[in-house]
Amino acid sequence: MFFQELLFTEKDCKRILKLINFNNKNSGNEKYSKKGLDVSFEEYKIEDNFENKWFLDTIKNFIYKNTKIKKVEFNIDASILKYGINDGFSKHIDLNISDENPRIYTVGLLLNTDFQGGNLIIYYKDDKILLNKKVGNCYLFESKIMHEVEKITKGIRYSLVIHIRRSEFQKVNLI
Repeated sequence: MFFQELLFTEKDCKRILKLINFNNKNSGNEKYSKKGLDVSFEEYKIEDNFENKWFLDTIKNFIYKNTKIKKVEFNIDASILKYGINDGFSKHIDLNISDENPRIYTVGLLLNTDFQGGNLIIYYKDDKILLNKKVGNCYLFESKIMHEVEKITKGIRYSLVIHIRRSEFQKVNLI
């Protein structure tokens, strides 16, 4: 299962990028690196609050539309990821089955396109799917699906990433 849709304008995405707060910065390498996994990016947490409701509600509606998740209020675990030159994230899945509250969906939003490299590649069944490189393109896939972000060769890539965990929903006939 993989969905993508243009949800936001370039102006909207620039507004979202202004939410980067250097006090909330994490190193992707320190947080996510494991043996055999090449990880390099910066992560900035985004608050699920009233000021951010204008774009988070749009993303929530995208999630409801493309999954069989019942509409309920939930908090979004969101971060802006910043990939600089030579940064990337090798093939991996976001699902952590040993976690008591595993991720079930990964949602992202491409916030800019003035970079080279940095393709998001989804490995779904026998297909290799590339994210459409359009500012404002939002995507959703099951967290058990293998994917990667190729290394950046020029510029900086920004994306908003959201992980939806099992406990955040009442599920109805999830596949």
